[in-house]
This record gives sequence, C-alpha cells and structure tokens, in this order.
Amino acid sequence: VIVTKIIGFDLDGVLADFTRPFANITQEMYGHRARSSGGQVNWRFPVSQEQEDAVWRHIDATNGRFWRELKPLFHEGELDDMWDLHREGYGFTYVTSRHSKAKQATVNWLVDQQLPHGGVHHVKDKAAYLAGLANLAGFLEDSPNHVAAMRRLDVPVYVRDWPYNRGIL
Repeated sequence: VIVTKIIGFDLDGVLADFTRPFANITQEMYGHRARSSGGQVNWRFPVSQEQEDAVWRHIDATNGRFWRELKPLFHEGELDDMWDLHREGYGFTYVTSRHSKAKQATVNWLVDQQLPHGGVHHVKDKAAYLAGLANLAGFLEDSPNHVAAMRRLDVPVYVRDWPYNRGIL
C-alpha cells in the first residue's frame, strides 16, 4: 500500500476511555464520584493538584497496566472503516500527550485493539507537531485546548464530541 495521505488520532478521549479509569482511581483514593467521558462536563477532575499528582504516581506505579487496560471508545464498524482507509492508501499516526513512560504500553494497546499500524508520538505540543506533517488529511481530537491550538495553526482537526468540548464544535 502506497501512503498518500495521513490520518491522525489522539488516544485518550478519542480512541481510549481514559476518563472512567482515572476517575475510578480518584474515587478509590479520595472518595470522588467516577464519571465516564460522556458525563465529564469539563477537563478537570474534582481533586486538588496535590491529589492529582498522587493519582499520576499511582498510575506510574502500575508499570503500564493502567494504559494497557483502557477500554476502546470505538466500535467494530469504526475499526472496519479505519482498515478500509488504510487499504485505500491512508497512513495512520497516533499522537498523544501521555508521558513517554507510557510509550510501550500505548503501542501494546494499539496492537491489542487491532488498529491500523502507524507511528506513535508522545509530544507536549500536538499542534506544532501536526503542523509539520506533510499530507495530513485530518486529526481527531477531543481536548478543547489542543483543538484551539490546532485551528490557530491551520491543522485540519475534527472534534470527538463530548459534553466537555461542545463549546468548540
């Protein structure tokens, strides 16, 4: 297959349900009620910065298990569509702002979900990274801040609809 265009995907909130497991940990540690991505009305969790840092330390201590066990947010038909695009010559790239310590677990998750093969990039500034990609047909993102930054740099971005980002659709 000759790649002519690239399609990019964010992971957490687009392909993987990060919100529910993260919220479950905050509930276990601090008693806060868990919400799914569909119930999350903003990008902040009801914990202090100190508590959030403790949750991240807990996640780091799982040695990648947290990331490998995330549930997919896509269904079989969407996966079939992705593979159809791959066969039509589209390349795939997965761009995340996850910490690079999660890279191997991220790659394993993508393989386990049988997603089309593609580059996996852990970057802080997604917009700048994507603006430098030649032949980017589009990127699917959920974070209001990342979407706004991508739009400022004319990155072709599409928004995964959630209550916390409806103001940017």
